[in-house]
Amino acid sequence: MSKLLESIYVKMLFGAIIAFTGVAGGIYVGFALVDKSPMETGVSRPAPTGDNEVQPWVEFNDGDLFPLDDYFELDGSVAGFEQLLQGKKTVLIFTSFSCEPCLNLLKTWARDVAPKLAADVQVVVCATRDADGVPDEYRPLLVKAKLIYYDERYYRDKYHMAFFPTVIGVDASGFVQHIQFGFDGTIDYEIMDYFTIPNR
Repeated sequence: MSKLLESIYVKMLFGAIIAFTGVAGGIYVGFALVDKSPMETGVSRPAPTGDNEVQPWVEFNDGDLFPLDDYFELDGSVAGFEQLLQGKKTVLIFTSFSCEPCLNLLKTWARDVAPKLAADVQVVVCATRDADGVPDEYRPLLVKAKLIYYDERYYRDKYHMAFFPTVIGVDASGFVQHIQFGFDGTIDYEIMDYFTIPNR
């Protein structure tokens, strides 16, 4: 009888250990996935890089329609991307006038890319609404581009547009063709191939 009880107790103890391990493991996995859970739009948060900075991303991809929200003209009036993009290949350069890589990108763009752009391509520089306006060193780089202002907080909250510079190529129907985050000294081949004249 004692051996039978011992056997039952051992099985109960073994079962309790397995149950505890399963519950504890489930709790651990749940906590581990908190930072990767989908946001309201269903897009998962990106993994942090080695220095704990969040990798750049936006909540739309190649092939998606570019968000047709409002923006601000230089005089403060409100306009919409739907009218701006309609029927035109467009390169949107999201920048900040306090961003050194942004300035370097615009210098490279003005020198190496603007002379090669196809005739049907428009360039739109989308800047944050800095109180001091456009710095003098930027002005020569914006001559052949339309400058607009966008609501940084709105785009950051709705589309996670929080990385400067970001270059977005959009086709004549308003669909995103390529997104380049940051500037490492070069403009991505996909943008050069789609928006510039070959061998020019």
